[in-house]
Amino acid sequence: MPRLTPITKREQVSGDALIAFDAIIESRGSINGPQSMQMYAPGVTRWSTALDDALRFDAVLSDHDTELAIITAAREMDCEYVWASHSVAALKAGVRQEAIDIVANDKSLRRSHQGRSGDRPLRTGSDGRPQAISGSIRRGVEPIR
Repeated sequence: MPRLTPITKREQVSGDALIAFDAIIESRGSINGPQSMQMYAPGVTRWSTALDDALRFDAVLSDHDTELAIITAAREMDCEYVWASHSVAALKAGVRQEAIDIVANDKSLRRSHQGRSGDRPLRTGSDGRPQAISGSIRRGVEPIR
């Protein structure tokens, strides 16, 4: 049983929390998961929603790259809730299932593509070589060169 009751309905809030609630509804259409708990700090909720929206919707990355970045960060930080929703969104954005599996299993592109002739790498640099997707964020693992 949660210590706090999730805030998912407008009737549960008043005052400044209404502004935060309405911002989430405008951005996402509903309140669930993390936002339902963030509503206990409406000022933080307003700013975090604005930041999240700017990073996701106003950035120069394609939907494909944005979702790949989100699932990579979710996997690296063990955020199961974010992983569950964004791994589906990644598929819809055109991220290959193979890439999602590599991120999910914390694998390297180097291991993934050994011995596969004719298979296109998941991400390539300007030199055409495969680039690492996961594993280098926190642990300092060298990218594939």
